[in-house]
Amino acid sequence: MPWRHRGLRGRDGAGYAVHPRAVAPAPREDPAAHLSACHPWPRDRLKIGIDAHFVGVREGGNERHFESIIRCLAVAARPEDEYFVFSYRGAARQRVPNGRLTHVPLRRRSVVWQRAVELPRYSRRLGLDVLHVPFNFLPAFRCRKIVTIHDLSFLHVPEAHAPLERARLLLLTRFAAQRADHVLTVSEFAMADIIDRYGVDASRITVTPNAVDRDVFRPLGDAAREIVRRLGLDAEYFLFVGELQPRKNARVLVEAYARLRARGRRDHHLVLAGRLGWSSGKLFRLVRDRELDGFVHHVGEMGPDGLAGLYSAATALVVPSLYESFGLPGSHPAGACQLRPLLVGADGGHRGGGVPRRMKRVALYYPWIYLRGGAERVVLEIVRRSRHRYTVFTNHVDYEQTYPEFRSLQNLVVLDRVPLERSFGRVLRAAATIARQKLDLREFDALLVASEGLGDFITFRNRARPILCFCHTPARPVYDPVYRRVWLERHPHARLPLAVFAALYGALTRLAWRNYRRVFVNSRECRDRVAAGRLCPLDRVEILHPGVDIAAERPTVTLARYFLCAGRIKWTKNVALAIDAFRAFQQSAGAGCDWRLVIAGSVDERSRDFLADLQRRAAGDTAITFQMNPSTVELEALYDRCYALVFPSLNEDWGIVPLEAMAHGKPVLAVNSGGPTESVVDGETGFLLEPSAAAFATKMTWLVEHSEEARRMGVAAVARAKRYSWDAFVQRLDDYVEHHC
Repeated sequence: MPWRHRGLRGRDGAGYAVHPRAVAPAPREDPAAHLSACHPWPRDRLKIGIDAHFVGVREGGNERHFESIIRCLAVAARPEDEYFVFSYRGAARQRVPNGRLTHVPLRRRSVVWQRAVELPRYSRRLGLDVLHVPFNFLPAFRCRKIVTIHDLSFLHVPEAHAPLERARLLLLTRFAAQRADHVLTVSEFAMADIIDRYGVDASRITVTPNAVDRDVFRPLGDAAREIVRRLGLDAEYFLFVGELQPRKNARVLVEAYARLRARGRRDHHLVLAGRLGWSSGKLFRLVRDRELDGFVHHVGEMGPDGLAGLYSAATALVVPSLYESFGLPGSHPAGACQLRPLLVGADGGHRGGGVPRRMKRVALYYPWIYLRGGAERVVLEIVRRSRHRYTVFTNHVDYEQTYPEFRSLQNLVVLDRVPLERSFGRVLRAAATIARQKLDLREFDALLVASEGLGDFITFRNRARPILCFCHTPARPVYDPVYRRVWLERHPHARLPLAVFAALYGALTRLAWRNYRRVFVNSRECRDRVAAGRLCPLDRVEILHPGVDIAAERPTVTLARYFLCAGRIKWTKNVALAIDAFRAFQQSAGAGCDWRLVIAGSVDERSRDFLADLQRRAAGDTAITFQMNPSTVELEALYDRCYALVFPSLNEDWGIVPLEAMAHGKPVLAVNSGGPTESVVDGETGFLLEPSAAAFATKMTWLVEHSEEARRMGVAAVARAKRYSWDAFVQRLDDYVEHHC
């Protein structure tokens, strides 16, 4: 060689014993094979460089990936080619001491220095024909280059990366994907993402799935117990493997483990195996805050043998990652040990086992989250069940009054506050605030607006991405004739102001709706309001019913002696009709009637006066009780034991409450208008009635006198409720987002 470097040695090493079956897919990843398939090579003998910068230094998935490739090259590579392995201080030599490989030590630990200075210099001096780089950082020099891009998580979950790291990845990954001679990636999912994001031709990408060394990762029996004993673990445990950084989502795992212990399951510990990453300090503070010291164990980075022991002895491996394109931890126990259950999250490449379905970033806007109502439930279920990644934008959130699950949402952005009051002036002020808002949608693929009227105005300044709408209802004072009639009966002097408001509001709403690519409505009733208001062509409107978690609901045959009236307590729910109907039922039952009416629901400040009116209406009747703002558990208990649901709401848009009662096996008495006419089958799962106390009281009496028929209706109600599931609801939204945004 025409140059000398004291750190560069010849092909030393005693020859490592390598089995050709150790990493089955690895021979596909020979750099020369990929490049020769894409480009004619003028030389019979190639000099191939492999950047293995941290092999032997760290124990992450990337390091094991490249260590396995290097091991297999000794068996599968062409004998005439030369291989040069670059690693920090030659650390890979100790891990892969093979005589066919020339190990070149890199002086500096800095990846930037290695890529910008050392690798280009060594490549020129060695006269490399091709360099294989395992990272989204491509050195800029003349030899041909292959890059492995494992995933684009920094685009899908940017909040899980440190700002400087994310900026570096944004800049360098695009350069690497577009300038490399060939790209390797680990799944069809990741390949589709690279093509979509960077416009790389599919012929320049090869999928080489991660694999497992079956000589190492296998059931170990007593040897596994000895490894665990040396680590000081003397209890059964769940195992997490990965760097402790936000993308791996270990925080949610700790929260889940704390809930498991709070429910009395204290026989398992939680073991975290992996190096400390960005923001790991917050994770250990959470462990202390949840009083889990001594039950959550961090064992640090583990070598292959130690990791195999942890896998073999674990009860289950848990993979809660926010995003994975493939995931080595998931392949070790499932592909090799064949003993351990695997619990994985729904994002990224884990879903569908590598099926090329793109996870999109979606901004979801809903103006106010402050109650335990149907709209808030829809937002929660979309975010929790979607295979896409949602960020919720809102102008107001009240964690005390709404569902507690909102506290755990990692991506919730609170914007400028808007008034909650519904006077004409305040509504116009809220509309103006919403219309002025500009959301940062640069990292999003679509905007989904959950609309009850005012949310539509967010579209005026946010048209850079496709906009979808899930419409709970257009503004009811303008587009629901039943609501408008009753409201004017309560406010007879507001007829002219309402007409002026409706004309102005209607014109602005039609302009806003022009920006929707697709509108999903929750019922035929809602679709009819859209059609009557001429808000958009009906060929852009699709009925998509919100559902119920059938798997979570367990129908009961218990029929306690009370009727339940559930839902938000406000005048539109017509709760007074339930009270009047129950009193009429009491009169027909005669003296000694021991039946009760339980009114349960959330109440906001605007409805306090209405609640007081209801309480005065029921004054003196101890059989009528109110349960304000019940928790989910309390409401489930009420559904479980009630005899039937009374749902007197005025022209309800859809109505999740009847579905929930039906899923619990209870017949429903509802007004014969609006959404319940689609979910309740009259005479089979309940009754659809005229909005009068006499009509409701008559059927309440009939159900009491025909208990077997009431039970039969309950069984039919469960079967009916199964037609409406949250999974099907979210699946349809996901499919549209994936294929049209």
